[in-house]
Amino acid sequence: MAESGAGEVPQENKHTRSAVISHIPLTDPKRQPAPAAVARCESSSRSRLNILLSNTSHRSAPMPELQIPTYDPRTLVESITVEINAPSKVVWDVLVDLDRYPLWNPFCVSAASTLELGAPVDMVLTDYEHGAGTFTNTEFVCAVVPEQLLSWELVASETSPYAARRDQVIERVDANRCRYYSTDAFLGDHAHAIMEATGHWVKRAFDDTATALKRRSELVHVVRSLAPR
Repeated sequence: MAESGAGEVPQENKHTRSAVISHIPLTDPKRQPAPAAVARCESSSRSRLNILLSNTSHRSAPMPELQIPTYDPRTLVESITVEINAPSKVVWDVLVDLDRYPLWNPFCVSAASTLELGAPVDMVLTDYEHGAGTFTNTEFVCAVVPEQLLSWELVASETSPYAARRDQVIERVDANRCRYYSTDAFLGDHAHAIMEATGHWVKRAFDDTATALKRRSELVHVVRSLAPR
């Protein structure tokens, strides 16, 4: 069954994620720097072939097959966890079908990428901070585990000192159910300032995305189940 077309994408503002947080001071004497053990996105994505995922201690059923580093919880945004009445493969198919993001994704209304390790992900994101419009953002794929994990990161550079990493996690429950949640780890020397400035709206954006992914995946699952064999 063919899926219907999407409505108009909101008008795009001419700024990027880096620009959105560019007003954050580069130093703040009142803040303590993040512990040295906190991972930093200073190396190229292409050299990071091991699967990375934030470790959240409250998870009752961690995935032992994934190598999981620890992020500073003070600079980590985590979405709600949704239980999806669809197989993990269906959820994965929806997550990597970037061309259809305008149909369902309230935060990332457009995305383009090959999803190969190191490849750019060019996105148009809803401006949750100001409540209207969109802004552009480009990050780089750093982990792909089919039906389990999709991650991309913003790497610090000479032109922008800001770094972050997004992990989208699918946990299989049984043959027809799974769970999904997403995290954004702010990294590097300015992580605390970025968390304070953006964490509240990133949380709302990720929560909305999780809920929308649940609805979309369950719809796709029903459509596939009804399709002639």
